[in-house]
Amino acid sequence: MDEFVLFKDCSENKEYRKSFSNLAADTFGLNFEMWFEEGYCNENYISYSYIYNEKVISNVSINKFTIIQDGKIRKVIQLGTVMTDINYRNKGLIRRLMNEVFKDYEDKIDYIYLFANKSVLDFYPKFGFNRKNETEYKISMNDIRNKNYKKVNYKNIGYKSIASIRRLNLSSMRDKLIIERLCKDRYPVSNKLGVINDEWPLKVYCSYIFNDNLYYFQDYDIVAILERKNDEVIINDIISKNPIDFDNILLRLIESDDKIIKINFIPESKKFKVITREIINDDNVLFIKNCKGKARDEEMLFPVTSHT
Repeated sequence: MDEFVLFKDCSENKEYRKSFSNLAADTFGLNFEMWFEEGYCNENYISYSYIYNEKVISNVSINKFTIIQDGKIRKVIQLGTVMTDINYRNKGLIRRLMNEVFKDYEDKIDYIYLFANKSVLDFYPKFGFNRKNETEYKISMNDIRNKNYKKVNYKNIGYKSIASIRRLNLSSMRDKLIIERLCKDRYPVSNKLGVINDEWPLKVYCSYIFNDNLYYFQDYDIVAILERKNDEVIINDIISKNPIDFDNILLRLIESDDKIIKINFIPESKKFKVITREIINDDNVLFIKNCKGKARDEEMLFPVTSHT
């Protein structure tokens, strides 16, 4: 083969899929082959690859998402798995692949976005992407105590104390099926900015990244993805089939010795003061290219479990 050949969706070709997975492992340390075999990478994940000598040597993947943004449905694409074999870099292959994506989708979606590290911050603006610093959201435990909750016995609340809340064990088929059911057609975690059809990345995060941090609320039929670091509680996601009451769930999560609650999505709290701070971080920068529509002018934070 003398020319680079464009191939879309390596998941449909066993040899190309294996080559794609090997390149992803070499570039990012990610095991895509395992995710393909588990059925995680569904029809919304499409790879745009260049093939040379029957191997994937460069790739840009798209993730077709339906999101809710300020209460309105939007069609967007998140780019990911941007990579080129070390022997074929500096040949403009990523630029050509990006242009193929734009040609196929630019007039069909509201906007395209991606997350980039500091080594490529000057690269994506060449394609019409603009940097958008995300926002950090926190709630102080003092605010919770001071707002009509002084009579609450904090020693008897929290997910460690309530019998209807338990940590999931994904080696159990029963618990695995709970995750499968809730991830499929989940309700967006925030009406300000939430992803509706993020099933494949959400399953990966639940199964391999936050698998020890999944707490099932039986009475609400939800799963909260929680981490605890010293006196800080980190809420990464709340997975539900129905709209959530964030404040009531929050009161079920906190423990008496907590000081700060960090939320990795835009919380919709009606009772508590949400502390915001712009995130200046060159290691995970959000870039947005508006197409038919546009992203929020206000604060943004894509749920961490939707990152690909």
